[in-house]
Amino acid sequence: MGDGIRRFLDVVTSVFKKCNSFICIDKIENGLHYSIYKWLWKSLITFSNQNNVHLFITSHNIETLACLKSFLEEEQFAFMQEYAKVFSI
Repeated sequence: MGDGIRRFLDVVTSVFKKCNSFICIDKIENGLHYSIYKWLWKSLITFSNQNNVHLFITSHNIETLACLKSFLEEEQFAFMQEYAKVFSI
């Protein structure tokens, strides 16, 4: 597997394996191709919702945040909009 696949699996499985906790992920886009962002957000949000895991994620990439916004605008995930917060410093 390439580094990008390993990075994706590391991030997603860390959320999948936890229950009733929180996870901090710094620079989530590092090592990932932009085409995988939507799949990444879908996996993270689905598993965090199922396992009651709170995510604290940093990113310097506007495409990553735009993909999150696009994903949350989908009908079946619109309920998560009230839980997702984006802060710019």
